[in-house]
Amino acid sequence: MDPAAAVAAIAANPAAFTELVAQLQDADNDRRKSAEAIFDALKEQSDLCMTCLARTLRTCPAVEARLFCSVMIRKCMEFKWRPFARLPGLQVIYYRSESDLKAPVLWDKCSPAVQTGTKQALLEALVQEPDRNVSSKVSTAVSDLAALIYDKAGWPELMPAITAMLTSSNQQQDFVNMLVTMLGSGVKDVTVGAANAVTAFIEPMLAVLGQLLSSGDEEEARGVLEMFIVLAESSARFLRPHLIPLVDAMMRVAGAGDSLEPQTRQLAVEFLVSLCEAREQSPGMMRKVPNLARTLFELVMGFLLDIEDDPAWHSAADDSNEDAGAGELYDPGQEYLDRLALSLGGKAVSDAAAPLLGTWITDAQWQKRAAVFICLAQIAEGCTKVMSTTAYLEQLARMCVMGLKDAQPHVRWAACQALGQMCTDLGPELQARHHAAILPSLMEVMDNFNAPRVQAHACAAIVNFSEGVEADVLPPYLDGLIQKLLTLLQHGARLVQEGALTALASVADSSQVVDEDEEKATAVNMLSCYAEELKEGFWAYVGPVLKLVLNGVEGQSPLIKFYLNEERGVPGASPAAVAEFLGAAWGPLLEALRKEPEGEIQAVQLDSIGEIVEVVPDKALLGAEPTAAAFKIFDTVLEKMGDDVLPLVESLLMTRYGAMLTVLPILLEATRSDHADLRQCAVYGLGVMAAKAPAELFRPQAAAVAEIMAGIIRHPEAKSEDNDMATDNAVAALGRVLSHHPEALGPDGGAAYAQLWLGSLPLKADAVEATAMHEQLAPWGLSCGLCGMRPGGRLWLKAYAGGQAPTGPPPHHHHRHHALPLTADPVTAVTSDRQVVMCEGQDPRVVPHVARVAAVFAEVLGGGKTYVAGPVGVRMAQLLHRLQGAVPAETISGVVAKFTPKQQASYATYMAGNIPE
Repeated sequence: MDPAAAVAAIAANPAAFTELVAQLQDADNDRRKSAEAIFDALKEQSDLCMTCLARTLRTCPAVEARLFCSVMIRKCMEFKWRPFARLPGLQVIYYRSESDLKAPVLWDKCSPAVQTGTKQALLEALVQEPDRNVSSKVSTAVSDLAALIYDKAGWPELMPAITAMLTSSNQQQDFVNMLVTMLGSGVKDVTVGAANAVTAFIEPMLAVLGQLLSSGDEEEARGVLEMFIVLAESSARFLRPHLIPLVDAMMRVAGAGDSLEPQTRQLAVEFLVSLCEAREQSPGMMRKVPNLARTLFELVMGFLLDIEDDPAWHSAADDSNEDAGAGELYDPGQEYLDRLALSLGGKAVSDAAAPLLGTWITDAQWQKRAAVFICLAQIAEGCTKVMSTTAYLEQLARMCVMGLKDAQPHVRWAACQALGQMCTDLGPELQARHHAAILPSLMEVMDNFNAPRVQAHACAAIVNFSEGVEADVLPPYLDGLIQKLLTLLQHGARLVQEGALTALASVADSSQVVDEDEEKATAVNMLSCYAEELKEGFWAYVGPVLKLVLNGVEGQSPLIKFYLNEERGVPGASPAAVAEFLGAAWGPLLEALRKEPEGEIQAVQLDSIGEIVEVVPDKALLGAEPTAAAFKIFDTVLEKMGDDVLPLVESLLMTRYGAMLTVLPILLEATRSDHADLRQCAVYGLGVMAAKAPAELFRPQAAAVAEIMAGIIRHPEAKSEDNDMATDNAVAALGRVLSHHPEALGPDGGAAYAQLWLGSLPLKADAVEATAMHEQLAPWGLSCGLCGMRPGGRLWLKAYAGGQAPTGPPPHHHHRHHALPLTADPVTAVTSDRQVVMCEGQDPRVVPHVARVAAVFAEVLGGGKTYVAGPVGVRMAQLLHRLQGAVPAETISGVVAKFTPKQQASYATYMAGNIPE
């Protein structure tokens, strides 16, 4: 049926609208498209469309139809409707142009009588709708409508309807949902009105909460608790008249023990803590609650008892089991202690903590003893002023030493945690005054190889202790401390080795500023002695240790005869000394890299290689042979390291242009490897060379590299799971060749390669390269900007029709994204039925593919910030607005129609000129 005739039929018989709604949800594509055309025509008659939606919402027995109408009524308040695409289920997406943002919404076009009738229908549905899903959508529509009209004409009937919802026995949850939405609307009058409505019924709502908990319906009860939390966060001042009964009720819920689920108890504490944090909204309000700090502190401390001794926790192969044995309340308990200390103040919390901690530290239950130290770690920041006094520091040091000697590993671990955090929050005074008690106790903990997780945490505490410590504190302990750390490096579990390595680096770094004549070389000499003693056993750790030795330490070492000054280069280094160092370290480090079974330790070693490359002053010393040796190791390393090796590739290449003739064949050969990771590494390296190497060195190979990249991209298995990362890197490398070396790709600048590159976008497997390539594409999109259009014509490029492109860019040309000679005269290109006149400064490789550029832009914007940096996405959206008139409408709408709701939201946000979250 003709859409106009169908609309006339609906006007004559409104019952026909129900049939249209059913057709709009039809699985048959043809019937649905026909219905969509009718609906588009109906929306041009705003009064009729809104009346049909409201009537169907209130009278249709079909739940699906009522749900559709509730969603469509809300859409009337958002933006101008355009032809939409149907996604799985009932979800509908809309296309929104820049002009739509300035156009009135459909609601504004309705007559006052229709607006009044629609508001009445929504309020009736709010109270009477039996289906929970429809009711939820109606609540959202009401909230959106209130936000739209409250500043204009108001809505006096709204609050009485909300009151009716409360008195209805089956509407409490819808009331909660409604109020939560309105409290977060961002419109002052709506928020205040909703808050007033809530506060008028605080006590009835508390009664509802009690009934739900008594009946065991905790899921519904949590909905009520979430409403209270939103109210505490947004409008705490409205709670003053009901503060005492509210706090009392929440305290009872939070302290209910095993009779309530942990999540329910946590929400009650979240409400209480949120109230404490609302000091700016309602200053001094919580001081009205007697014994609040002590009662709430003790309640939260009880959360820290939600932990058991899980055998997995004692393993130290990695840090994945650090939370083993912890229940649902354990982590929230730590967070709440931190927030309470910051919100209630150090004096209130420390006064509340003192008696409880003094009792628990000697309790027979290890969970309570451990909780003492977890608490100290969490409240130290908020209680810094109180805890920094001499008497308090002495007491804290004594307690921590007691914890470090506890027989239970969890307690010793917690004591290490407390010491580490307090060294940060209360240092350097804590270290300066009590190092004699703290350091020996930490070192003693390191001796117990039966508790490797505690050993590792003791190393972490050493790191905190040494950061910012005064210069004269560490030297007396260096001999014994370094010996213990080296022992852990040699014999400790994996997690212990990592902790010892970090501690060793921190200690060495902190020991650089001691007295010149006595102690300044102690750390370096000790490391040297142990390096000589352990010989090849030390090579697995030589990289990070030597990094610290090089970084500002003025000392002598059997391996190194110079020191590094970060700002002035390497003033004490002779070429012979550097050569001696490279001869000693380079080969063994590469060999250790090849043999090391643990990928994470290989990452440390790779980082060390990069550091060596950076500090060598004369790059000739790092010749072709050691560089090639490094690349030959990659095949083995990549099996474990993958992308982590790529920064090293760039570091080696950028410092070794002189060895390029040696390195380039290695990379070209590696592009043919069956090992996808090695292939990825190679094409990444070639892309780096294309972008950053001197042009005269790379240009002779540019065409060969481009052809190899094209072969990888065109391979039938290019997008397989094993190959997609390497393929993305090949696309990126091809893009860099096109951008930096077009003159090496023929008289047309590699137009065929440019088409292949555009056809391979957007990238999605390698997010880093995706971001880089999509940023490179943006100025190419600018090159598609239009200087004029005229209808009809054939595709032709005048500048290239006769052969050689004209030479020399126009004087005003400032774009630097490619070096291709630009056309001096306008050039014509055709997209569909539009003929585009190409202006000066445009890239003839891109203009014929303007539709593809627009489609890629749209798809990238739908990905949010995953595949493009936010500001680049905004520029891309601006360009897409300019390109919309130059490409067929279906070019963009076809992409948008496939978006998920999240992608649609990201796309719309960019197109509105904003960056999605």
